[in-house]
Amino acid sequence: MKKRELISQRTKSALAILKDKGVQLGNRTNLHEAREIGVKKNKVNADAFAIEILPLIKNYHKDGLYFAKIADHLNNLRVKIRRGGSWYGKTVSNILNRK
Repeated sequence: MKKRELISQRTKSALAILKDKGVQLGNRTNLHEAREIGVKKNKVNADAFAIEILPLIKNYHKDGLYFAKIADHLNNLRVKIRRGGSWYGKTVSNILNRK
């Protein structure tokens, strides 16, 4: 464990020195392309999640529940949002208004 901490500290120190000298760290040759791919992948994943959860949300909404109450029900059922967090009224609203 101590060895990992020492390696981490040395690496961070070395990177800080290089950064202070103005050395550009990381590979920036395809940053724009990588960002576009990431955005597309996130949208595909979000669309798939919305399609999966939408029927349940619509049923709750049809029963007259408000967004915050629907979020409470989903949280009580331990249904996680796509990235693993909790539901909020705005999250429910975003799913229902998704295009």
